[in-house]
Amino acid sequence: MRVLYLHGLESNPARYHEGDGNSKFERLVRTFSPPDHACCGPDLLTGRRALNRKHSIGRSFVSLREVQAAGAASFLSLSASLTGAVPLRLGLPGALAPLVYVAVHRRRLLELSVEASLEGSLGLALAAVRSFSPDVVVGMSWGGALAALCLQRAAYTGPVLLLAPACEAIAGWLPPGCKLQEELRRPLPSRARGLVLHGTADTVTLLKDSEVLCQGTRLGLRPSAGDGHMLLRALSGKKLGQLVREAAAA
Repeated sequence: MRVLYLHGLESNPARYHEGDGNSKFERLVRTFSPPDHACCGPDLLTGRRALNRKHSIGRSFVSLREVQAAGAASFLSLSASLTGAVPLRLGLPGALAPLVYVAVHRRRLLELSVEASLEGSLGLALAAVRSFSPDVVVGMSWGGALAALCLQRAAYTGPVLLLAPACEAIAGWLPPGCKLQEELRRPLPSRARGLVLHGTADTVTLLKDSEVLCQGTRLGLRPSAGDGHMLLRALSGKKLGQLVREAAAA
């Protein structure tokens, strides 16, 4: 069995060998190891604020033209004030105005940042699907949304195991009406099959959103009583490997 793992927003499976052996990807690697199996977990380069991660939301934010222009304008005004080129009473307001603009438009700029991060990480996920040819795709949170997008675009048509998929949570932070938002909120193809696992105490992504996601498909929903977003109870021990096999057989 060939297992493709798409990690969550803050994860980095490329560093799994530095962990304590208990991460989801580490357990998948141990369970689905050669020669009978194979496990692939591409680094999607995501994160919230990490500027050294290409597709992090923070890096996407500071890469926006509006944010860069505001930063440059603020710096030039402040520099002019400090060097005496313009009076301080004029330079300081000029330095603050661009920052105020960013603060006022923060929501819209964040939506554009999430869109850029999602588009970038989706490109890596699609490339992994093409090169690895998985028998089953496992997606955690952000990675679950990427797996759903792979299904929507028919780039992958096999079984999936979606762990607390963040489809609606991400859609709510995308520019209204953009293509990715429409895809995340569109019903999955009826051929979609596998399992969706969601904790009843998850406050990051909501169980009711997974219920909607499964409607009209062959996806089986497994609520995990008392579990939060990380699904520590449902995925303890060898349960993750068992769930992957169940999803693959769906």
